[in-house]
Amino acid sequence: MRGSKRFRMFLTLCTISMVAYVGSYVVMSAFGGWHASQSGKLRYDFGFSVTDVVRWQPAGAWWEPFRDVAGKDTSRGNVTGYLYSPLIRLDRRWIHRDQESFKGK
Repeated sequence: MRGSKRFRMFLTLCTISMVAYVGSYVVMSAFGGWHASQSGKLRYDFGFSVTDVVRWQPAGAWWEPFRDVAGKDTSRGNVTGYLYSPLIRLDRRWIHRDQESFKGK
């Protein structure tokens, strides 16, 4: 009986945490905006990446996938952005899709 009560408490805490996590992201997204950025896929001959995409950023969080100069897919952002990166990725896939400025190579 004790184990069952602990398990229910654990599930309750997990549910509250997930609702708070998603809810806080919804608020951040509501106050977010579009920002010009670089995907890293299109570069000048001397290596710098070209600003080739407009991306949605939730307020206070910055995270984006990026291709480095060696061609390796990586990401960049701030601590809040990395914390919310799963939700940012889902948001950009289903709601706020990236807007490419022009097609690269």
